[in-house]
Amino acid sequence: MAIGGKQFLMDKDYFPPCLRIDILIGSPDTKMREHFKIERVLIDTGSDLTIIPNEIIKKLKLKMIGIRELEHFNGEYVTVKIYSGEIRIDGIVKGIYEIGGVDSEALIGMDLIKDWHVLIDGPKGTFEIANKHSYKMPQL
Repeated sequence: MAIGGKQFLMDKDYFPPCLRIDILIGSPDTKMREHFKIERVLIDTGSDLTIIPNEIIKKLKLKMIGIRELEHFNGEYVTVKIYSGEIRIDGIVKGIYEIGGVDSEALIGMDLIKDWHVLIDGPKGTFEIANKHSYKMPQL
């Protein structure tokens, strides 16, 4: 591992290939032990906020903590309900975060990405993510 993180394969089902990882989402309430696995979540540097489908939010009974206006990729603004949820990404993230509820696919936004070091090896079709605790400067 070049930077001390966890290595993943790029999703080559798309052209150009993109970065996707599996996440676990759960309630921040320690009495609720259920977590829901969401596979192939897009890492989206154009998204300010991590968003999760409303159907999963309902299944986990996450509590709404606010409302936020977010700018959509087409320049329009949308109102998004904000929930508190626990996000786990094996070896990278485990914590309580604000999550937007939407009627579309899940996205990992800059709210999480900003704390990561990401190394992409396009020719090999891999990428590596390290958090601030596991990051090691690459050797030249």
